[in-house]
Amino acid sequence: MKSERAESAFEELEALYAEVGEFVDRSESVCIVRGICCRFEEADHRLYATALEAEYAASLHPDAPAPEADGRCPYHVGGRCTAREGRPLACRTYFCDPRTESVMREAHEHFLRRLREIARAHDYPEIYAEFTGLLESRGIGTVEGRT
Repeated sequence: MKSERAESAFEELEALYAEVGEFVDRSESVCIVRGICCRFEEADHRLYATALEAEYAASLHPDAPAPEADGRCPYHVGGRCTAREGRPLACRTYFCDPRTESVMREAHEHFLRRLREIARAHDYPEIYAEFTGLLESRGIGTVEGRT
């Protein structure tokens, strides 16, 4: 059962994610379904998220297997995201489309500032860390002996 604090924060987060989705649609970023955006370790990136985002994802998707590779999100299973609804901002704004890379990077920073404001307003800890670690700390996607 979600607390009132979480419920209120999640409502604001969902509204922000809807706004992000509208921005992405207008950005003309192209997804060619290579899956590289979900294999951050292959793109030499790290997937970071806030504590609020990790809590939101965990509430929607409480089960995930151990990651298929070191550094990979546990929700990336068999080449597909199993947590699309709860995925963090970084997943929503990362595209390997070079035409819109700088626009998406700027948009990410803009939306991240707003996300942090939501987290502060609802007294969430100001944590910004690797998403996989945040999930592991909630018991999601754990690897035996590595939690």
